[in-house]
This record gives sequence, C-alpha cells and structure tokens, in this order.
Amino acid sequence: MRKVSPCYDCGHDPLALAELARGEYEYLRVLIFGQEIVLCGFCDADFDSYHADYLGAPEESENNYPMKLIAKVGNPCAEEDG
Repeated sequence: MRKVSPCYDCGHDPLALAELARGEYEYLRVLIFGQEIVLCGFCDADFDSYHADYLGAPEESENNYPMKLIAKVGNPCAEEDG
C-alpha cells in the first residue's frame, strides 16, 4: 500500500502528492467511455493527447475524447492504493 493523489492518471507519481499538498491543481470527476474517473487539472487538459490505442478507443476518437465533467472534487486528499 502507498499514498497516492486522487488523479487516476498521475496519482501514483510521488510528485503528484507534493502538488496535492501545495494545492497546485483542482481535481475533476469526469465520465469517459462510461467510466467515472478523477483527473487533476493537468491530466484533464492533457487527456486528448493520449493515443487511442493506449486507451483501447477507436482511432477516430483521438484528440476528441467523449469526456463529460461531473463535478469538481471538494477537499481532495491523498488515499491508499495497492
């Protein structure tokens, strides 16, 4: 088990915990491909740059992923992940 930030993309990176502690990013709960995930502001802005193959998505969705904002995460905090 280790501490992680709320971001489903970069939360495993120790730098993400430092950024969380400094309050550098807001965290967003989004819906994509029928799944609810949490992304930090940086990963949310960068998400369209991911290759469709990486996400198992159709190539035509690349650079225009069907992401819908659900809500901002209030009081984001570190969590345990294994």
